[in-house]
Amino acid sequence: MSTLSDEERAHLLERMRASIDRWGFETFVAAPIVEPSDRFFPDPFAPDLRGVRTVMRRLLTYAGLGALSVEVEGRARPGLDRMAETLCVVGELSDRGVLLEVWAEGPPEDLALTLAHEAARIFRELRGDEGCEGASVGHPYRAPVFQPEQPDALPDEAFEEEVSVAACYLGFGLLVAKGAHVYRAEGEMSGTLAVTRWVHRCLGALAPDEACFLLAAQCVVRGVDDERLARFRGYLGPNQAKMLADFVAELRGSEDALREALGLPSPGEWPEEGASRPAPLEDDGWRPPTPEPPPPVALRRPVFRRRQHRGWNLATGAGFLSLAAFFVILLKGSSHLVQTALFVLPALTVAAYFVGKRMRRGDICSSCERALPASAHECPTCGGVIRGAIDFDENALEALERLPDVPTFGDLVEVRPQVDADPRYVERGVKCPHCAWIPDGGHHWQCPICEGEHFNTFEQGGQCPDCEKVFEDTSCPRCDHLSPYDWWWPAED
Repeated sequence: MSTLSDEERAHLLERMRASIDRWGFETFVAAPIVEPSDRFFPDPFAPDLRGVRTVMRRLLTYAGLGALSVEVEGRARPGLDRMAETLCVVGELSDRGVLLEVWAEGPPEDLALTLAHEAARIFRELRGDEGCEGASVGHPYRAPVFQPEQPDALPDEAFEEEVSVAACYLGFGLLVAKGAHVYRAEGEMSGTLAVTRWVHRCLGALAPDEACFLLAAQCVVRGVDDERLARFRGYLGPNQAKMLADFVAELRGSEDALREALGLPSPGEWPEEGASRPAPLEDDGWRPPTPEPPPPVALRRPVFRRRQHRGWNLATGAGFLSLAAFFVILLKGSSHLVQTALFVLPALTVAAYFVGKRMRRGDICSSCERALPASAHECPTCGGVIRGAIDFDENALEALERLPDVPTFGDLVEVRPQVDADPRYVERGVKCPHCAWIPDGGHHWQCPICEGEHFNTFEQGGQCPDCEKVFEDTSCPRCDHLSPYDWWWPAED
């Protein structure tokens, strides 16, 4: 059963009707319901700034803003990390063009989900501001840090909901429903340690059931057949797919009531549905302002060559032979010989282990534990960059912590060359656990309680020199991540 109450459903239909009354019913009933597939995005794509611009141009074309000039700036990187978030911001907007700022790019399949909201925001800004005076162009899905002294910094929830409803009105309802809840998980072996990562993200101001309800209402009103509905459910996650199916089943048979609630005319007055197989966009010759440098090595996961020896192999073989010899002696030997075997045979097994430790065999990757060729500079299995060699029983995380230019957690992040690092902190191994930034000795931190002078938190031991407030967490001036103060220092300190 649905978790949406009758009041919540009426509210959503009322917001959709407001969009229809403002911009006309034709788009709601005739615009193609965009699917996240090559059929609706036939343009050549690459995970760079041109690819971001291509997807935005395609979405703006669906929104009836194809003549709008699109400029993109920032840094787009290939989606090496499937846990990364896609952040694209409308920087500047006019009736002639839009500037899109790319802060980060995650997996390619997330790009259309994020840009669908940005395209709806552009449409909302250019086609009417009635009822939302003072709305400004910014990023609606990444709220600023909350500061009680600045309550106006919080986003306008009603405005953000209107933008998400506008995305559904434009035919992006399937993208909105898919992005309303994105869940991913992955795991890997780091030596003998199993590492699991997962992420939950919600794009837009609509909850998954709200987005699925609006999509179901649009499908039922327009008479979408079961074949297309099954295809829609295939794009969604299990929860959203179940919600969509339930809402469609509940709403079928009440088409007249839905049309009345949405203020739609009779179907005989509707225009024909738009083409769902658009031609690829023409290449207008746009290129990024500056060539994008190739991803640095630090974007790849650092791994180590784990030295292997034959100690356990020889010890295992010697142990089986010693056990067989002991049973033979036990059956046929004297009691004195049995007592001697109890001491000699285990000693031979231990000796075989130490002898085998001197016998090298092929090395393995510290991350995926697959064999590494002797001349390899990267793991052919997991793609990690080999940054050194460690012994068989050495902890890879401790070895990773000793690298001055790699994050403690080995995340797939960009590590820019740092030339201003303070030698004191380089020598002691102090660095940000997330981006490996080494403190430069500057006064980058300020106490939010007393708002005194800026200070160097590492000189003060994480304590404000004015009010003596002790801070357990420290933010990084480079990546803005907040980490426990102790994590900045090597374990031995």
